[in-house]
This record gives sequence, C-alpha cells and structure tokens, in this order.
Amino acid sequence: MNILKKFSINVVLILLSLIFIVTIVEYFLGLFVTKQDYSNQRYMLYKSNNQNSVFKNIDGGFIYQPNIEIENTTFFYINNQWIKEFDYIMPTNNFGLVQTKDLYPEKKSILLLGDSYTEGVGAYPWFDKLNKNYESSKYQLINGGILGTGFESWFNLYNHLLIENIEISKIVIIFTSDDYRRGA
Repeated sequence: MNILKKFSINVVLILLSLIFIVTIVEYFLGLFVTKQDYSNQRYMLYKSNNQNSVFKNIDGGFIYQPNIEIENTTFFYINNQWIKEFDYIMPTNNFGLVQTKDLYPEKKSILLLGDSYTEGVGAYPWFDKLNKNYESSKYQLINGGILGTGFESWFNLYNHLLIENIEISKIVIIFTSDDYRRGA
C-alpha cells in the first residue's frame, strides 16, 4: 500500500471517530442537560403612525402595508421580568415588502423568498445593503422574506407579484427545515 493511500485511510478513520465521539457526547448531554424553551414567552409588538394596521392580507397570506416604517419591538417574559430582545425600524416599499427600493412592474426581477432570516428580523434589514450592489443591474431585487412563513406562503406571494405584473426572472429561496411545516 502506498503512503498516500495509507494517509487517506488514517484521515478518514480519524474523521469517523470524531463524528462518533461528538454524536455520543451530544446524545448524553441531551439526556442530562435540560434546554429551556422560551418561544411561548416571546412577545412581538409592531407599531406604525401611518396605518391602523401594519399587516395587509393577500390571497393566501400577508405582506405589510406599503410605504410605511414599522417599529418592531420584541420582549421575552422570563421569571416575572420583561427582557427586551430588540427594537428597530423596518421600512416597507410600495408593495409592502421589507426594503426601501420600490418595485417597478415589467422590470426583470430576482425574488428572494424566505422567513424571518430573509426579512431581516432583529435589526435594520440587511437587504438594502445587498440591493445597493444591484443598482446598475438590469434586475431589481425583491425581498420576499416574511416573518413566520414557509413554502406555501411564498408561493402565494409569488402569485401575488405576478398578478401585479412583476416580471420574476430568477428565484432564490433561503430556508430552514421548519419552513416546510409552515402553512399559509
């Protein structure tokens, strides 16, 4: 057996051993360490001075009201104490999506679909920084990220944009395994 083959076998054995050890440690930690789930003690508050509601229903889902700034504040109630997680301003465009750039019908578009990660929950949305890189592009970028949604809602948003004559040329889907289970 040559040296390279022997070395490769040793590397594979070491990696398999590490994976086995990490798996065993994770399993036993799961037995002895209890994880606190505070998700049912999370309170998200939305406020805008421009509208009575920050949400707008579309067929099979929701977007936000167009052309408003939404103050998004989130608290946890833990051990009889309110703990602020975040507080930030979230702008919406002419279609009620979380971005400052307006959408123009019949312009080629790249649609990013996703949940709260794509929307930018927790801080001023990251999407505007990405959009600056596409200012001279023939495409307009669309932030189709909406908090708490999944594939069914994204399909409804896609259809809504098509009805509004938004020409979607490309779609990028950013998702986690939870998004498969979420209905509209």
